[in-house]
Amino acid sequence: MWTMLLLGSAVNAWSPPWGSGASCTGTGDPPEVPACYEGKASIPISPVAEQVKLSVLEYSGGKGILTIHATGLSPEDCGNTTFTKTGQEIQFDASCLSGAKVDAKYCSDTDTINVEVQPSKFPLKVPATLTKVAC
Repeated sequence: MWTMLLLGSAVNAWSPPWGSGASCTGTGDPPEVPACYEGKASIPISPVAEQVKLSVLEYSGGKGILTIHATGLSPEDCGNTTFTKTGQEIQFDASCLSGAKVDAKYCSDTDTINVEVQPSKFPLKVPATLTKVAC
């Protein structure tokens, strides 16, 4: 029992060796909307993967509406979800993601979105860079 408790503590404190995703520079706004971004979140040497598409439908004055479509380990859909953007940080109600936690940043210098997703009941954050695609 003590071994399990200690191992559980080590897993919670452990940082993945692949880091926390790509660097993110620029605090500007998306150049145009609608805008769609897509990418794959995966853990190296593991079958754990998630394809994510985030669509920014509306944006003005630091506020907007987005949708999220994810396939893979934990398929999810979030329709017309309001969000705010402060600097790089994108904040939205992630309750539509079955308990997953999401950190998202808009990187205006590269027009990409960096996300770190921690699926429900999974001890690690999985990073991904979402690149602009046709909507």
